[in-house]
Amino acid sequence: MTIPHVEFTGGGALAALGIDDLSLLLYPATELEAGSCQLWLRHRLDGRTVPHPLTGPASRSRVGQGAVQGRVDDLGYTAWFDVVEDGYAWQWQVTNHGRRPVEFDLVFTQDVALTPTAELRRNEYYVSQYLDLSPVETARGTALGVRQNMPGTGHPWLGLASLTGTAGWATDAQQLLAPGGGLDLSVDLPGRRWQHEHTLAGLQTRAVRLAPGEVARGGFVGVFRRHHPEPTGPADAAVIEEFIARGGWRPAAPKVTGQVACRTVFSPAAELVVRDATETEAAELAGPLTLAERGPGGELWSAWSAAGHLVTRAKERAVLRPHGHLMHLGPSALADGDHTASTAWLAGVFCSQLTHGHASDEPVVSLLRSYAGLSLAGGVRIAARVAGGWRLLGVPSLWLQGSHECAWLYLADGLTVQVRARIESGGVRLTADCAPACDLLVAVGEASGGTDLSGDRFGDDAALFADGTSRGLPWRCLVAVAARRVGVRIGVPG
Repeated sequence: MTIPHVEFTGGGALAALGIDDLSLLLYPATELEAGSCQLWLRHRLDGRTVPHPLTGPASRSRVGQGAVQGRVDDLGYTAWFDVVEDGYAWQWQVTNHGRRPVEFDLVFTQDVALTPTAELRRNEYYVSQYLDLSPVETARGTALGVRQNMPGTGHPWLGLASLTGTAGWATDAQQLLAPGGGLDLSVDLPGRRWQHEHTLAGLQTRAVRLAPGEVARGGFVGVFRRHHPEPTGPADAAVIEEFIARGGWRPAAPKVTGQVACRTVFSPAAELVVRDATETEAAELAGPLTLAERGPGGELWSAWSAAGHLVTRAKERAVLRPHGHLMHLGPSALADGDHTASTAWLAGVFCSQLTHGHASDEPVVSLLRSYAGLSLAGGVRIAARVAGGWRLLGVPSLWLQGSHECAWLYLADGLTVQVRARIESGGVRLTADCAPACDLLVAVGEASGGTDLSGDRFGDDAALFADGTSRGLPWRCLVAVAARRVGVRIGVPG
């Protein structure tokens, strides 16, 4: 008998889902964000599809033991998770509390890993390269089979299906990416197989129309096989149907009496809205420009100057792979204990994977887990308080990459913020200048023993949560009130 092990965050999202030594999730949820394994209730209204996550900080769901409950407009929902032998089920119940008929559907997404947990954290960007995702036609509609193809002691396999049939499906996050990063669940799943670099199995139910007072029920299931010697094929329909027929999960919606999920700076994420910079502003930041690259409309995409490589917001939005820079400082080309390295990303990650010594040393600052924006809580992030709420500094108007320094320029309505990160021996010096003065939140995601922070007073992770209560996470936060300049040094201890 193989029973999955499962852990939940305070927001009801899956912090762990595994069988034996295998993780079934690539990016598990944290207290700060829900991850890519999610249930979405989608209200279909006036030709629009409005998605609402049912778990995690952005859901505002009331959270119980393996269950969530809440309301979206006139739709009341309960969803509950059960593990059974060789699998699991996410069940749902939706009630129309309004006075008019309502149409909705549900989408289930899971970033399947099928990889030993210890190896997963060392090799995240390559996990999807070895997974095969294939549709399986069943009496209920299309299901999905995910098989680990990497040679080894076996080929683990996971089958995913909807209890009420499917109207669409997806196999990769690239099929659902929003223009600015992250998932866009306002679009229907394409029903097409595409295997890129971010495995995401997605199933969309058929639309349901509920009259006032009516109730609809359904669910999504996952069935696991430790070794699946053959590729996914038609015979797997029987495996999935047999698992569903066996059941074993709770048949009725449980009562949920817990607390409401707490919102965070990262979920639901709100970025500072910025405009494109003029070429005059670009030259003011970088100096005289040369070797300009332009987009289809003649707009400036990138250029070079004596200060380094300049990239515009328009260029970052136009390409799949994000711009980043590995800043490195050392006395020679030989690896020794005096080398310092940090990775900066154009999209508002000002320092990550900070190491001093050999590059394979454990970093003291956490890393960016997904280049597609599927995870935001990593590295060093900054937010500005605008109209009473925190706005993350994400993709800037301009980004300047030098050999040992990067600069981000944010041109917002009534606010300009310039951030600079410079590599030094044993750390990174970070400055943020605001005009006019505004409140800034500097958040440092720590790893492997923490950082040596100086320049201003840092507290714990409480500032990241709407209720101002610490969850004991490895984050250090600085809130600067009415600041014109904030300067900190993020160093490697010792």
